[in-house]
Amino acid sequence: MTEQNGGGTISGLRNYVTQQQLSLRYVLIACIAGFQFVTVTSVVLLVYFTMDRAILKQSEDLLDQHSEIIVERISNFFLPILQAGEMLVELVESGMTDQTQTTTLERIFYGVLRTSPEISGLYFGRPDGTFVHVFQSDGSAELVTRWNDPQQPGTTVLVRDEGYRPIGRYRDDTDVYDPRRSTWYSLAADGRAPTWTNAYTFERTGKKGMTFASPVYRDNRLLGVFGIDIEAVKLRQILENTSFGKNVTMSLFTTTGNMIAHVSDHKMIEVEHIADLTGDVGQITQTLLARLETPEQGFAQQFPASSGEGRHDLMLANIQSLADHDLPWLIATIATREALSGGLRDNHLRALWAAIVLLAVLTLFAIPLANRIRQPVLNFAQQSREMLQGSTRDLSPGSLKVPYSELETTGKTLESQLWKRRNFEMQYDRTFNVSQRGMAWIDPTTMRFIRVNKHFCGLLRKPEGVLLTCGLDDVLSGDKTKILSVFREAVLSDKDFSIEADFVVDEHLAIPLRMTAFPMRDFDGRPDHIFAVFDNNEEEKQSAARLENFKRDVDRIGRINLMGQFAAGLAHELNQPLGALVHDVDSAKFVLNASELDRAEMADILNDIDSHAQRAGDIIRALRNMIERDDQIPHCFQLDDLLAQTLAIMKPEAIAYDVDFELSVYESFVIPGNRVQIAQVLVNLIRNAISALSTVDVTPKVIRLEAYEKDGSIVISVEDNGPGFPAHIKPFTQFETTNKGGLGLGLSISKSLVEANRGTISHVKPHQGGTRFEITLPGKVPERGGEQDE
Repeated sequence: MTEQNGGGTISGLRNYVTQQQLSLRYVLIACIAGFQFVTVTSVVLLVYFTMDRAILKQSEDLLDQHSEIIVERISNFFLPILQAGEMLVELVESGMTDQTQTTTLERIFYGVLRTSPEISGLYFGRPDGTFVHVFQSDGSAELVTRWNDPQQPGTTVLVRDEGYRPIGRYRDDTDVYDPRRSTWYSLAADGRAPTWTNAYTFERTGKKGMTFASPVYRDNRLLGVFGIDIEAVKLRQILENTSFGKNVTMSLFTTTGNMIAHVSDHKMIEVEHIADLTGDVGQITQTLLARLETPEQGFAQQFPASSGEGRHDLMLANIQSLADHDLPWLIATIATREALSGGLRDNHLRALWAAIVLLAVLTLFAIPLANRIRQPVLNFAQQSREMLQGSTRDLSPGSLKVPYSELETTGKTLESQLWKRRNFEMQYDRTFNVSQRGMAWIDPTTMRFIRVNKHFCGLLRKPEGVLLTCGLDDVLSGDKTKILSVFREAVLSDKDFSIEADFVVDEHLAIPLRMTAFPMRDFDGRPDHIFAVFDNNEEEKQSAARLENFKRDVDRIGRINLMGQFAAGLAHELNQPLGALVHDVDSAKFVLNASELDRAEMADILNDIDSHAQRAGDIIRALRNMIERDDQIPHCFQLDDLLAQTLAIMKPEAIAYDVDFELSVYESFVIPGNRVQIAQVLVNLIRNAISALSTVDVTPKVIRLEAYEKDGSIVISVEDNGPGFPAHIKPFTQFETTNKGGLGLGLSISKSLVEANRGTISHVKPHQGGTRFEITLPGKVPERGGEQDE
């Protein structure tokens, strides 16, 4: 395009010259002069703004260096004070110094004051209100010691000269000083740690300063508190000596804004709080403190001057933390751009005129050279900006092209941090958005939604934009006031909150959701947002119900399979009463066909028929009770009936192995529980006993069942005289068995069934040998009964 435009311009000039018949010499001069003017003007403006930014950058670096020097000097000033505090505490805690001896403490304080001129006075306050105070007399080298006696009012004052010789002593009955009422004492004693006070006026000397207090404990008992006074004037001297020019302000203050020292233009200004500062300095200082994310980190920033004084169009500010030096303060340095750059800006203007002359000659060479030097930096800045904005996805190592070696470390650091940040944000956003559980961020103050994911929008059937305009109270149904009150109290006290409530879908529909929430805090420990998870528990309840029904069906099938294992024995058991019934019917027919009807014989036959029919019915009922579907609902049932039916079912199998049963029930017990599950346990224990007895040659083979009351519970015992368990087998352990082909799950399942009925099952080894299991269940005795034996 440039070549085309240039060609068009030259052609136009040629035509114009041809038409106007002008001198080519003047046209060339005009063109060259015009191109030079444009070139020189462009270069001069480019250099002007480039140098202006360079001066600004240099000013920022100078401010940072100056702030570091101030921090270093202040930390060096307070280092002996902190060391003195640690030394005094160690002397008392280790027992090397008796804190009750005033003269001992006075001599130690004298040595500290002589070696640490930064300290203006030392205290030691005891829990009983007594104290020792040594301080430097104003305007002289004399030391003044004051202490009190709990038995006498007032204090004793002793004055010593520079050689520690007493030169005066008197009583001051009006001095009722009690260290326990002092701020430094209460802060250290309550906090149980060394602490600094805010700047205040010393009661004795009337000077302003601060106190470093260190509590002394031995065996978790407070022995006293050391207090070290530092006059603010000594600290201010450091700031005054460090100040590097006019229009420079330095402020040392606490994280709450209480001013410790303030220097402006080499002058001390008495200020209690940063809010008392006026003009641009006050606004900038308050802004720096407000924007400080954490007390341990500092930052620098530019501020436009609003006062309009002279050429102070821009002010640079820096705030640094002294936390790394164990000092709980912040220092802010504010300076105008002119104060930092000196006469560079004035020299800048003069240099521009010289540059115009030089650039007039070197125009054709300066433009491409300047562009070539500047372009890589612009590319670096542009690529960094695109990475920060997320417009590029290439964040692989080495993707950020560093133009110069001086920027290599910066480039690697920036690339690494960008990669970590983008990677974390992508992972978190993807997890949050694609989660199959409803998720939301909630403002802890307004309870409004800050962020929601797609699944939560789907649950409430509302678009994201609508939910972000709503609060938690807008989507809750029912008693929302009570829920919100409990919710706010729980999450703001760092407690997890979980509740099942109805949430509004539209004006005619609400769905039940389970909400689980917990607070998320920022680096300062303040609540940032509440992370809430919403689950549709209706599907969970339906799934649980289906699982429960499936479990019941499986249990029923298991019982049917169990019945199949001894069906042959039951058939044999039924054949006996059925055969007897057939025989009795034939006998009845014979009696009826006789010439004379014997009524007594007929009654006996009918009684036998009834007895055998009852016997068959009992067997069938027992079988039916075992295989009918279990509703899993506990009912009260008669224990003696369950024991009798269980033995009736297992009797054919016992007869096959020549095993006898002995049943002892001393009361008519009523058990609240699942009758079928208890029967399954008894059948399993009896079958295990029969299996064990079938492997030994012992006479007689007996299984004893006993039920009795013990400590308010009902105990059912199943005991056999078989071989017992081997030493290496532990009952109730899954997959351990003594039966060939067994899975080792019977006793484990039995234990689970007993525990499901609020009972316990244990294995007891009888003295005479064999095996004994005891089942303990809750129950009661509604009426007295006799003993049964079978």
